[in-house]
Amino acid sequence: MATMQSVMDLARLDFNDSAKTRNPDANLIQYANDGIAKAYVIRPDLNWSTGTGYSYAYADLTTSSTFPLPLEYRPAIANYIVLRCEVSDDPFAVEQRAIQALKLYLSDLGIG
Repeated sequence: MATMQSVMDLARLDFNDSAKTRNPDANLIQYANDGIAKAYVIRPDLNWSTGTGYSYAYADLTTSSTFPLPLEYRPAIANYIVLRCEVSDDPFAVEQRAIQALKLYLSDLGIG
């Protein structure tokens, strides 16, 4: 099973931070949680709990938490993390990379 840490590490590959020096895990886990929460809004079908129906309350996950979506959505959340990191670094210098990451996030969720 994938963990949230593995998704964060996947994102780090895209912005060359495998040494974990540019962005602390505390920021990346918040970005990942935001990306998952937004995915649930964009794609409510992803928030289907077995036997209980839709769950509207979202609780933030930790780095050791199991990734809550099907594994094919790991790249979507990694792209969302990249988007947020790129925008936080310098919103003007990396605008095109952030736009591309947003497009990839939406595409990976099956939107657009």
